[in-house]
Amino acid sequence: MKIEPKLRNNFETELYQIYRNVLLSTIRNTAKFAYPFKSCINCNHFNDKKEICLLANSRPPAPIIVYGCDSHIEKNDIPF
Repeated sequence: MKIEPKLRNNFETELYQIYRNVLLSTIRNTAKFAYPFKSCINCNHFNDKKEICLLANSRPPAPIIVYGCDSHIEKNDIPF
């Protein structure tokens, strides 16, 4: 008779909580650098101090600030 280890009933829930906490902590601590979505905040065309798009010379609507637009260029990208 082969005896194999069996997972406890709560183990999956506990493991999920551990992964969730690590992921949330990572996101909170690296949000400025690791935000994975296009937005005005990480676009080269956005002036942070004046909160305007340099292409349109005006403040973008809230959905564009959050989700970005087709003209998005990463702040860290070298254009040449």
